[in-house]
Amino acid sequence: GRASPDVPRRIFSAMVHKTYITEDNLIISNKDGTHYVHKQEHGCTTASCCNRHPRACPGAKMSRAARGRHIVLRDDLFIDMPGEPLAPAVVRSFEACDSEQAYRWRLAHALNTTRAARRSVAAAPLPIVALVYFGTHIERLHTVHSYEFYFRRLVCMSPSRHIVAAVRGLRKSKSGATVYAHHCNRWIKASYGCIAAVAQAHLNGFRGVLYMHFDLWLQPWALVSMPLEAVWSLSPHRIMQKKGGQSHLLPLHCFDASDVGSYTLNGSATTAWTWSRDLPAAREAARAACAIGGNIARGSCKQKQTCIGWADLYYIPASLLPAFADLATIYSRHGLDGVNHELAVPTMLEHLAPVGGSARSILHCWGYCCSVTVCPELLLRHSCGHRMQLGLARMRTAFDQFWGAHDFADT
Repeated sequence: GRASPDVPRRIFSAMVHKTYITEDNLIISNKDGTHYVHKQEHGCTTASCCNRHPRACPGAKMSRAARGRHIVLRDDLFIDMPGEPLAPAVVRSFEACDSEQAYRWRLAHALNTTRAARRSVAAAPLPIVALVYFGTHIERLHTVHSYEFYFRRLVCMSPSRHIVAAVRGLRKSKSGATVYAHHCNRWIKASYGCIAAVAQAHLNGFRGVLYMHFDLWLQPWALVSMPLEAVWSLSPHRIMQKKGGQSHLLPLHCFDASDVGSYTLNGSATTAWTWSRDLPAAREAARAACAIGGNIARGSCKQKQTCIGWADLYYIPASLLPAFADLATIYSRHGLDGVNHELAVPTMLEHLAPVGGSARSILHCWGYCCSVTVCPELLLRHSCGHRMQLGLARMRTAFDQFWGAHDFADT
């Protein structure tokens, strides 16, 4: 059955599993290429949508054979596939937005249906440290300040001293947590290298550290049933393949980095994906990690294994932070300014809690590493996603309207 579009979907599971949801459009893959197909009751109905996604409009055709091999997309970006992943084509920028009137109705409905959950979490904030990374864009700092209502501790981390100073100048809301600043001398490529320092300064008995990039949205009230002793990570297979023409997702998670055939697609060049340039550093870091003892579980260490994945959000429980810190120190010392986080973080998490095990939970969010939306209604429809275009005033306003707790006094 079709989930209601007006209620944020349950997005978390304790293990990796397939979820097939038919929502707005279908993408059909076959030997003749990839075709967008209009789903009669929920396809493109506006000129702007048709201009952006012409093959998702009424009148698009597909062969009978194509109907048997389809990929289900939600909002043109949320993907899950039957069988083995096949590097599907995806839309990088979702711009087929609701009308302003439809958005206002959806916002009022979302505020009403989530008010109890939002108030409950605000009354008893999540006992974890929420760590939001800002590389640039100081003007967007005030937007995500609203997370202060829902976490016991909120830390904004940045390599920019200017942003750090601005965070320290933020005024505490009457009912929100104090927002702390942390200066990280690493850019996003190796921001994982600063998490141990944040934990040392701020953990103070909290249950773990949740890292997220500032333009990823997350509804904290959707986290109340998450296991705080497990590692959380985003869905695998959400890294964009680097190639000309259409954007494609890379069907890789963990692979033998010593075997070129294990991470190239049908004999394609190793440069078919952006992060391949950091593979030598990642291989050396993996060997170094497996060679040491201490907090790292040597018995489960795989020297030749490297993983790749979407790393804009992950959670480390307090019990695993010492081991994560040891691994992060190693990975941040290899390569030029550290191993890229899309390689380092998934590999480190696989060391600590392999995907598919009881110690790992997957967060099924909208989008992928390099996607973007300018549509504020997606912030209401999906409990998490990446990335929201906060350069637009309407996106900043939408975040404030839904996360800002302005309606708590109404009930």
